[in-house]
Amino acid sequence: MKIFKYILIYYLISLPFVYVFYKNVQSQRAEQEFAVFEQAPSESPQMPEINTANLARSWRLVDTFHLDFTDKARTLDQQHFDEALGAGMHSSNGIWYHFYADGQAAEEWLGMYRPGKWTLNPADSTILFKLDEDPKGGIVLKIRFLDISSMGLQMSEGAIKGGFILDVAEIHPANPEEDPFHPLNNKWRQKARKSETEAQIKARIHNHLEHYVRLLQVMEKSQKQDLSFKRSPSCLKIYSSAVGLRRDKDIPEDWFQIFHSMKNAEKGKEMLERAIATKYNHGATEGSWIKDDIKIIRHFQQVL
Repeated sequence: MKIFKYILIYYLISLPFVYVFYKNVQSQRAEQEFAVFEQAPSESPQMPEINTANLARSWRLVDTFHLDFTDKARTLDQQHFDEALGAGMHSSNGIWYHFYADGQAAEEWLGMYRPGKWTLNPADSTILFKLDEDPKGGIVLKIRFLDISSMGLQMSEGAIKGGFILDVAEIHPANPEEDPFHPLNNKWRQKARKSETEAQIKARIHNHLEHYVRLLQVMEKSQKQDLSFKRSPSCLKIYSSAVGLRRDKDIPEDWFQIFHSMKNAEKGKEMLERAIATKYNHGATEGSWIKDDIKIIRHFQQVL
């Protein structure tokens, strides 16, 4: 249960409070949900085929369901797990699972990003999700239902049980590596285990900038100009046709925590400050503030 133990420790340390998960479930709703999840795939005419193509999406947790409505004596671990789920669902960042067609995967939980791998077994409708930090472990997720916009997953690990309802939040580009939340574009999120050299910090900042380029590209293609950057902590400040640095007091704490130390974090910030101060002959505007900002960030990458 390592994947969830790490999450629980994070919550107990960082959250001032947690939301209580399903204290009292209305019996009528519970019975309806249980009936839905007990359907065999062949009994649901709207269910797409369970294959990699139909599951390679970014999914956001929107609800949960109990697997055993008669079990009133929950263990302490189960209670903590339920509370962590509740906290994640009610946070502004939420809980996300990214499954990519190239086998890469990632989990986001209250801003904590962890890459991994996933494999599908169509024979028994299960997903094996392994975190890169724990390649020998893994969690088996049983698909209880799948339709064009949502999916139900059942997780059972020892005495811990969970039922997740996830909605499709994002459709990935044809090339998975173009997605801003693909592990390739999120190496900067992996906290350094030891003090990094200048070259390593530069590589981290370069990858951080690449993530922001991908975010802006998605925004441009989807025409969602109100796309939020809140799931991508940074000291960058995105303006209309301009990119700058946030004031120190406005930089999210999560951004500093990805570095091994505050000294390394300040070094990374200094690199960005120098890049921003470097003369940039941007030429004519692209006629789109998004394209302008992409050009500016590409300039930062070149002069780091």
